[in-house]
Amino acid sequence: MSILRSIVINQKEIHNTCELYIVKPTRFILYNYSKLLPSWNGSPHSLIIFLLYSTVPLDNNCVQVQKEKKRLRQKFLRLGNIIQPILQKKQYLTEIIDPRDGKLVSSISGYIFFDSVTIIHKSLKMNYVSAKQCKLLYHPFQKTNIYPGLMISNARVNRVNNLIAANIF
Repeated sequence: MSILRSIVINQKEIHNTCELYIVKPTRFILYNYSKLLPSWNGSPHSLIIFLLYSTVPLDNNCVQVQKEKKRLRQKFLRLGNIIQPILQKKQYLTEIIDPRDGKLVSSISGYIFFDSVTIIHKSLKMNYVSAKQCKLLYHPFQKTNIYPGLMISNARVNRVNNLIAANIF
């Protein structure tokens, strides 16, 4: 694995905790970037992986879980909208990937979409479990109390790491 950075936003409140990893894209992404990112002229060089801690296991489809997923998705999008302009200001292509459907948030999506759980499984060697019609990450400590988020950039891993560290930490 390339560079690894974890952010713990608030250790006392589990609903405000997030892990952040900056890694190289998977082979699948590199081989298929023109189908995933049709407006890009070159390949991506980094993935920004968010693991947001949930207050409840996400392995069923009850109202409480749906509310928690909505809250975590909004939190991820807020974090993504902080990081994206930092990279874009330096002229790097950067996309936020919607965890709900794997589509790009601010650009036209390609004809194949991102599978966050599979990408994180491959990138971080994190297991996943199947629950009904979806896959859930199985975090070594949080179990299924984890919500994934992805961003992708053409900035190199070290550059993303340095820009985030300089502007957020």
